[in-house]
Amino acid sequence: MRLLTSLRGMVDIDKQNLPSVLAEAEEGADLANLDLSGLQLAGFRLRRVKLAGANLAGANLANADLTASDLKGANLQDATLRGASLFGADLGQSNLVRANLVGADLTAANLTDSNLQTAVLEAAELRGAVLVDANLMNADLRKANLEDANLMNANLTNADLSEANLTDAIFKGAIRPDGSISG
Repeated sequence: MRLLTSLRGMVDIDKQNLPSVLAEAEEGADLANLDLSGLQLAGFRLRRVKLAGANLAGANLANADLTASDLKGANLQDATLRGASLFGADLGQSNLVRANLVGADLTAANLTDSNLQTAVLEAAELRGAVLVDANLMNADLRKANLEDANLMNANLTNADLSEANLTDAIFKGAIRPDGSISG
C-alpha cells in the first residue's frame, strides 16, 4: 500500500498537501496516530480506514463516509461531522467534546467510554449504538434516534433528549438528565 508507506515515511508531513493525499486513500488504509487536525475533509470517502489515535481536532468531516472505520481513541474535539456516515465505526474512548454530529449516521457505532460533552447530535441516527460509560453531559440529542441503543452507565446529566426516540434503549445505571440514576 503506497499511501501508507508515503505518509509514514515523511519526516515533516505538509498538512496543506494532506487532503489531496487522503483523497486517494484506499479502503482499509492505515492512518493511525496521524495529526490531521483542522483539515478540510468534507465529503471524503474514508471507509474502513484505520484512524485510531489520530488527531482530527477541529477537522471538517461534514458528509464524509467513515463507514466501519477505526477511530478508537481519536481526538475529534470541535470537529464537524455534520451528516457524516459513521455506520458501524469504532469510536470507543474517543474525544468528541463539542463535536457537531447533526444528522450523522452512527447506526451500530461503538462509542464506549467516549467523551461527548456538549456534542451536538441533533437528529443523529444512533440506532443500536453502544454508548456504555459514555459522557454525554450537556449533549444535544434532540430528535436523535436512540432506538435499541445501549447507554448503560452513561452520563446524560443536563442532556437534551427532547423528541428523541428512546424505544428499547438500555439505560441501566445511567445518570439521567435530571441527575437521577436509572435502575
